[in-house]
Amino acid sequence: MFSKQERRSWIKIECARGRTTRQCHQGLQEACGESAWPYRTVTSDRRHTIRELSRETGLAHTTVFHILKEHLGMRKIASRWVPHDLTEMQKWLRYDAARNHFERYECEGETSLRWMRNGPNMGYIHN
Repeated sequence: MFSKQERRSWIKIECARGRTTRQCHQGLQEACGESAWPYRTVTSDRRHTIRELSRETGLAHTTVFHILKEHLGMRKIASRWVPHDLTEMQKWLRYDAARNHFERYECEGETSLRWMRNGPNMGYIHN
């Protein structure tokens, strides 16, 4: 029905107009029916690279990155695309971990930095 170029152009225009990803996909489904790209392309396997997503959708690398980062609010962590917003509990756990590391550094000094770098089960590196 529509060429890849026409779909890409439509997605770019809709994103520029401030539409959400879900709204863009719904419009694409209305226009293209079953031949529309699947909405869950990213969420089905969060280990997709930008190059793979670009190849699958026919969009430019920069466009795919912009959509993931700006419109979906995702970022790449440990080889997976994850939502960028943290819950209050996650923020509290990060704060608590940072506070514990700081307190340990105040007590142990440089030794604690070696422990953090190597992990608790790796032992210490002696210089």
